[in-house]
Amino acid sequence: MFFLDYVRVFACFLVIVVHASENFYGAAGSTDMAGPQSYLANEADRLWVSVYDGFSRMAVPLFMIVSAFLLVPMKEEQTTWQFYRRRFIRILPPFFIFMILYSTLPLLWGQIDGENSLTDLSRILLNFPSQAGHFWFMYPLISLYLLSP
Repeated sequence: MFFLDYVRVFACFLVIVVHASENFYGAAGSTDMAGPQSYLANEADRLWVSVYDGFSRMAVPLFMIVSAFLLVPMKEEQTTWQFYRRRFIRILPPFFIFMILYSTLPLLWGQIDGENSLTDLSRILLNFPSQAGHFWFMYPLISLYLLSP
């Protein structure tokens, strides 16, 4: 299974490419992205950045495939309850702690109002908070864990 290490390294590289290209393809005007905006010299450059970015979007599915491959089949001596307990003890407490923090701290910093904060808190089980879009992958990961046994 050493080939999985190569797949992971490749997927990590692709994640870097995706995040590096984000400031280019959307930088035609003002955006909500953090940090300084980089402007391209011409439209041909924009095409190549979008090609690299589009190709690199396979990174997260690669991580999901590797995770699924490593999860299945379960160990023979492991029960379904043990499987769920082990996985969910590791991911659910930090998940909920960070979701609560991402729903309340922007309120304290003045980035969102109380209504948005309450909306974010009420939807944690179904969707990530408005300020935590980067946590989108947690919902497919939890689904993967639920379906694996």
